Amino acid sequence: MDAERGAALGPETLPLLALALASAAQARLRLRESEPALARSFVAAVAAMDAADLRYRVAIESALPRPAARALLEAMAGFRAEVALVRNRARVALAGIYAGSGRAYGPFDPLDTFVPPPAGLSHVDGTRSATIADAARSQVDDLRARVNERVVRELNDGQIAPLLAAKRQRLGAFEDAVRSSLHAGLPAGAAEEPEFGRLAVQLAQLADGWY
Repeated sequence: MDAERGAALGPETLPLLALALASAAQARLRLRESEPALARSFVAAVAAMDAADLRYRVAIESALPRPAARALLEAMAGFRAEVALVRNRARVALAGIYAGSGRAYGPFDPLDTFVPPPAGLSHVDGTRSATIADAARSQVDDLRARVNERVVRELNDGQIAPLLAAKRQRLGAFEDAVRSSLHAGLPAGAAEEPEFGRLAVQLAQLADGWY
C-alpha cells in the first residue's frame, strides 16, 4: 500500500484514503452518524483499488518496450509523489485555519472539487480556505499536464491506446470497489439510484487522484 494512501489517522488506524472517501460521501449525502462505519467499509475498497492499480502498472509493462515502460512508471511515481506533497501542504494549511476557529478540518481531501460548507469559519477564513484549495488543484493540473505532454511526446498512438484502455479498466475497478463499500457502509435508504451511482462515480474519480 502506498505510504500516503495507507497513512494512519484516527483511533482505529484506518487508511487515510478510506477516511477521505468516507468524509466525501458523508458531506455529499449530508450524513451525520455513518462516517465511522463508512470509513471501515472503505478499507476493503482501498485494498481493491491498490490491486487494480498494480494490474494497471503490469499492463503498462506488457504494452510498452522495457525502457519506455520504465520511464513511464518513473514519471508516474514522480507525479504521484508531487501530488501527495501538494495535498499534504494544503491539508496542513487548511487544518491551521480551522484550528484557529476551534474546529477540526478532518480527513477531507483538499483536492476534491466538492467543498463542504465551511461552517464555523469567518468569511475571511472561508475565503482563505477556498483559495488554498483552488491553488492546490491548479498545481496538480499543471503537474498532470506536464506528464501528459511527456507521454504524447515520447509514445506513438499505437502505444498510447492500450494504456488508455488499461486506465479505463482501472477506473471501472475503482467504481466497483467504491460501490461495494457504499453498499456495506451506508445506512439503508441513505442514497438511491441515480444518486447512488453518481456518488460512486465521484468517489472513484476522487480516489483516482491518489494513484
